[in-house]
Amino acid sequence: VLHDIGVLVSEITGEFLEKVLQLLASCPAEVLAQVKKCIAQAGKQLGDLAPAVMDTMIDTLVEKSVE
Repeated sequence: VLHDIGVLVSEITGEFLEKVLQLLASCPAEVLAQVKKCIAQAGKQLGDLAPAVMDTMIDTLVEKSVE
């Protein structure tokens, strides 16, 4: 799961971001900067969620093993 989250973050902040910026190339620089900032922030926040996702998965596995 951590690997998958890492791959997703890499895709969002890499190829996806570049594709979006290419599609919006005719927009003003301020718009491009804001879009880039928002997408980069979203990627970081997704990466920051990884520990919480793992904790939830571990808690669920423990609960199921007790049943």
